[in-house]
Amino acid sequence: MPITNNSDSLRTRNLSVDDALMLGDDTPLSFQEMIAPPAPPTGSVVIYAKSDGKLYAKDDTGAETDLTASGSLAVHTHQDVANGGLLDAASIGLGTLASARLAAKHRTITKIFYIEDPIASDSFPIAFVADNITFVQVRAVTDVGAVDFNIERRSTNTPDVAGTDILSSNLQAVAASANTTAFSSSGSVAAEQWLSYNASAVASAPTKLWIVLEYTID
Repeated sequence: MPITNNSDSLRTRNLSVDDALMLGDDTPLSFQEMIAPPAPPTGSVVIYAKSDGKLYAKDDTGAETDLTASGSLAVHTHQDVANGGLLDAASIGLGTLASARLAAKHRTITKIFYIEDPIASDSFPIAFVADNITFVQVRAVTDVGAVDFNIERRSTNTPDVAGTDILSSNLQAVAASANTTAFSSSGSVAAEQWLSYNASAVASAPTKLWIVLEYTID
C-alpha cells in the first residue's frame, strides 16, 4: 500500500491488507464517533472514539480503557522502556534515572593524584570543584615510608590562602595503603572551591605518593 498523506482518504469496513499502512508527514488519524463495539475476537484489541470525544480501547475480555485518561498514554523515558522513549527533564530533576552508570543525580567521581618526592612543607591546590560535592572516601599510598596530610577546601579566588580541613584528622599514607571516611562537616564542599593537599609530616624518604579522592556531585 502506498504512503498516504492529508490529501488522501480511505473509508471501508473490514479492511484487510498485507502491507503496513504508513501515514505521511503531518497526517492526523481520524476516528468516527460511535457506540462502543462488542468485545473483539480473542487476541485482538479494538480502538474507537465515542460521543464524549474520547478515544477508547477494548480488549477481547470486553474491558474498556479510556486512552485519554491520565497515565493511559504515558510518555516513556529511557529508564522504563528499552531502547526508546524520551529522556525527560522531570525524571532527571527528580533523580529517577535507573542506570548503573548514572545513579540518579549523585554521580560518584574518583580522582587520582600523584605527588613525587613529597615533603612535609607541601601545600598546594590539586583540584577545583564546580558543583556542590560530598566526600565518600580518601585513600592514599606511598612507595615507601609515610606521609601525613589533610585535604583543605579553599575559596574560589584564593587558592593560595589556607582554608578549612575536610578530613576530621590527618591521614597517614603508607606503603600498605590507608583510607578514611571520617570528614568534618560531613564531607560537604560548596561549589566553586579548590581542594588543596597539605602535608604535615614525612618519614623514611618516600619518593611517590598517590592520593585517591572519591566524592559525589550533590
